[in-house]
Amino acid sequence: MHINWNSRVTLPVYEEPWLTQSVSATVREATDDDALAAFLHFYEGALVRLILEKLQKFHRLAEEEHKRATKLGPRRPDSPVWAQFRHIARELAESLHAVCSWAQEAVASAEEILDGVREEAGAIAASRFRRTPESDCGLERAIRLESELEEARLRFAAAMQEHAQQVHELALREEEFRTFRASAGSISVAQLHAMTPYEFEHATAVLARRDGYEVVRGKGGSHDLGADVIALTSDARKIVFQCKHRQPGSRAVGSRVIQTLNGTARPVHNADIVVAVTNGSFSKPASSLAAEQGIYLMYGDQLERWATWGIPLLEVLGDPGEAGAEA
Repeated sequence: MHINWNSRVTLPVYEEPWLTQSVSATVREATDDDALAAFLHFYEGALVRLILEKLQKFHRLAEEEHKRATKLGPRRPDSPVWAQFRHIARELAESLHAVCSWAQEAVASAEEILDGVREEAGAIAASRFRRTPESDCGLERAIRLESELEEARLRFAAAMQEHAQQVHELALREEEFRTFRASAGSISVAQLHAMTPYEFEHATAVLARRDGYEVVRGKGGSHDLGADVIALTSDARKIVFQCKHRQPGSRAVGSRVIQTLNGTARPVHNADIVVAVTNGSFSKPASSLAAEQGIYLMYGDQLERWATWGIPLLEVLGDPGEAGAEA
């Protein structure tokens, strides 16, 4: 291969003095192969520098978005979808953390490659660019990093797009909940606290009807055998409610109530779903017994989601049969 150095050649200008000085010094006393090596070395350094700048820019962008994601949360503390907002924010933060970790490592690798190119400046040999297919060099590694950068950009864009879509869907659902809360079908926590025990049982029956259930018993009594309200779902499952109203600040519902309910709900009333509902709270022994016997406890945030926000009972309870009923 022969290069005619008498012809005029215009080189691109790069802000890399260590490269241009190296090339100039080498070309002055170069053989054809050495001159070719000098050119290749010059362009290698420029290309690696360009790839490094791309990686650094992407790393800064990913880090900024990751910092924002770690601060995301429900916009309103009383939102019924605050848990979902928190969940998708955590998912986004985890996805961006993975992208940031890759970008940080890629930047470090590109900087290492560029340092290697700088160290070789001024000692270029033509044989350096005669490689076997199995050999590797900094430029090849840098090009691989650039290829991986495009994949990282796609992952980054996909994560941001998915999060934006999820936020949009949750915002629409949140607006539906707030519209419902302003309707006559919503019962506030304050209203529940102000009720009498009989009114609380009646309210439970009203909420069951609101969900589309057929209420076959709407109130309890001295002979109710632990079933204050009984309702049938659209797929003929029987729900038995035991209602316990508490004045704010009074004691929690104890395990004796759960024992009574457990002894009658299924054996006597043939219940498929058993629910103890209170506007107060349940003691730890009551909660443990209910969990052991497969009895749902409806109180606190769950009761608010059902009564105030209009979320269907079985969705609030997370009943496994709900998916099958909807299908």
